[in-house]
Amino acid sequence: MNDSAAEPNSAPQQARTRFSLVTGEFFVNLSRGAMTLSLGYFLFRLTHSVWAFALACLAELGMTLLLRAASGRTVEAWGAKPALVIAGAALSLVLCGVSLAGDLYAYSVWLALAVALMLSVIRVFQSAAGYAAVVIHAGGQVESTNSLISIALQTGQLAGVLAAGITLELLSLNALCLVAGLSYLAATACYVLLPHADHKPRGIAAGALDLKADDIPPTLKLYGVLAALDFGLVGVFNLVLAPAVAAAFGGSPRWMSILDVNFAIGAIVTGFLLVKFTAWCRGRRWLPSVLSAATGVLSFLALFLQKGVPLYAVIFLFGFASTASYMFWTSVSQVETEARLSGRVGALKAVYNSLALAVAAILLTAATVLDKQLILPAALAVGALSLLTSLLILAKLGRVSRPHSTPAAPLRHAPGPSRDSARHGA
Repeated sequence: MNDSAAEPNSAPQQARTRFSLVTGEFFVNLSRGAMTLSLGYFLFRLTHSVWAFALACLAELGMTLLLRAASGRTVEAWGAKPALVIAGAALSLVLCGVSLAGDLYAYSVWLALAVALMLSVIRVFQSAAGYAAVVIHAGGQVESTNSLISIALQTGQLAGVLAAGITLELLSLNALCLVAGLSYLAATACYVLLPHADHKPRGIAAGALDLKADDIPPTLKLYGVLAALDFGLVGVFNLVLAPAVAAAFGGSPRWMSILDVNFAIGAIVTGFLLVKFTAWCRGRRWLPSVLSAATGVLSFLALFLQKGVPLYAVIFLFGFASTASYMFWTSVSQVETEARLSGRVGALKAVYNSLALAVAAILLTAATVLDKQLILPAALAVGALSLLTSLLILAKLGRVSRPHSTPAAPLRHAPGPSRDSARHGA
């Protein structure tokens, strides 16, 4: 149960809360989509190699691991709303400052990595606060909020990639940094509209230094791992997409975009069907993870072995199933998270996501170092490993007592004004 969460007490307040969470998520992911694409492009231009971008990704993983306790405790000490506002304003300030720094290609790659590391540190706190905001502010209907936020997340990322392509083509990297900075500023303005929660801030020092024994319930940790397995599968898809397109379509960027958009459309459709999907899976908690892993394996096969309608259909289904499973377990976790633990659970969720992506990347990279032809078997092995791990965790969940709900407890639907929830990710 979300003890001490801020429940919307009127229809206008509920509408404002929903608008803030969903619109803020859109602008955050517009910035992230634009900067992820442009950072890889920028670092490759500086080094003519992928090592710098790989180092930036590893640095973000390192920051997520190092700052888990501090970020979670700080969010709980400050409250989700202040943490989101401060993090968004800081990200906006850094990116707008970079946009005014002159010719970015004249700078050292190490300075660029230092800025990327600074952004990663801030995003660790933003991620923990995003999870906590849903627990505290979303009211009594987590899955309906998550359905809207899922749509906002996917459309925001698509808008960010589109903005990056157009801005880099017609203007400059500086202009793109300004667009991303202003987008974070817009997200900050949305989060300012969140209602006041019944929360007494203790200050950043109290939050960061209050590192007592971790008292997160085991079930919440297992829910986080299940969601992270879906996150890792999507990472595998992104990693195998380029070599698969190179093998089947001659490396055409147009086909990469078509297949990526096909996945995104499936993920967006999830947002419209998430509430019904969640209701259908209440007595079948094994189903979301099994569908995600199975469609993932089929997608990896289809990328290398098929063309045409079967390929589009399977990737569309994987986009739907992986997103539905991720949001299902995120919703279940948020329903059972107490407000006092929301920052720590959100930070731990980010760690699991980063680790899942890192493990997938390491396994696929190791396979390709041995032989480039091994990338498909490696991807299939990761999919099978994900399915096996999911089944083992689901079996364990059947034996672990749930401290906040009965074993088959449905996600809550409050009779009054409803609330929607958030994701993230990574």
